[in-house]
Amino acid sequence: SPRVFGPRQFNKGGFDLNDVPDTVASTEYDMGGRGLKIVELPPQLQPRADAYAHGGAGNGQVDLEAPEGQGSHPGDSEHRGEVVRRMADALKGDEEALASLDRGKVTPTQVKLIFDRFANDDLRAICQGIKQCRTMKSVEFGCNSFGDQGVSIICECLRHADQLRSIAIWGNSVGDEGAHSLMDLLSSCPGLVNVVLSNNEITDSGLTSLSLALPSCTALRSLDLSVNAALSDAGVQSLVRALKDEASCSLENLNLNNDSVGNDGAKALATWLAKRPREGASTVTDSGCPLITLDLSYNMVEDTGARALAEGLEKNGKLIELNLSGNLLSDSGAHRLLKTLGKGTDVPGRSILIEEMTTVRA
Repeated sequence: SPRVFGPRQFNKGGFDLNDVPDTVASTEYDMGGRGLKIVELPPQLQPRADAYAHGGAGNGQVDLEAPEGQGSHPGDSEHRGEVVRRMADALKGDEEALASLDRGKVTPTQVKLIFDRFANDDLRAICQGIKQCRTMKSVEFGCNSFGDQGVSIICECLRHADQLRSIAIWGNSVGDEGAHSLMDLLSSCPGLVNVVLSNNEITDSGLTSLSLALPSCTALRSLDLSVNAALSDAGVQSLVRALKDEASCSLENLNLNNDSVGNDGAKALATWLAKRPREGASTVTDSGCPLITLDLSYNMVEDTGARALAEGLEKNGKLIELNLSGNLLSDSGAHRLLKTLGKGTDVPGRSILIEEMTTVRA
């Protein structure tokens, strides 16, 4: 049955929830700094979890049992339905549901649904609860494999959830149709600071759709598009076109690791890196290119792309870390990049990572 664990380190006693690959559902709550987590575990781990949960009175551990007569196997549909109902009701602020979670003191700020196989109706119920919960700041859906249809449900339910600051949808087989749905969601949630869309199936067409929404995301600081194998130069060019001339763009961290970006994508990024603030503009509102970290590791960038990036860096006074490990560079391309360190507008502490074990610092 689902359990609520207290704030102690989960790896004590040999039990680490973070290492459980088939956890069905997890919800985290901020309770005055105590941070409870609801999890539903596979049967083989229940004895260890039970012993752990009952071993520390006074630390905020609470049992959230399924109703009498219902099974505890994660695959039991009635039991799973009860988990969904309680999660959704608690998120909506239902007094009875909240009372079962530490006498109504629960203020949910994060929801994580990882390695889950909830049906669409269950997903819709939870997302509607998330939207109604005014304290909710962060939602994460990982390895749920719900594809574009599931993303459509999430976006439908969470539109205009302006309290959200972070949304992560990774490992869910999201394609271009899902990316188009996400475009509408991002446009309606201008307060988003962090967006993670890694390990999906987004292509250049999908990123082009997403890019249309990014200028309205003026609070966005971090965008993770890593491990979308079909994401290549055309998508990156669309991204740069959407953001390069936006004075209000505040994107600081861009992750394109393990995509299929080549020289043309690198050249587009280089033009953005080289962009200067508008004449007379305050660097607070227009920093040229706001990027602080750029991860292009394990792509298809060759020496031509590396030289373009080097030229961009020589005009850039903000980027701290560039990762080009695992690309198609020769010694010549790597040397050209490293020559930028300590030169021109170089930033103290700037690092360029080339190949897996090489880090060069100014």
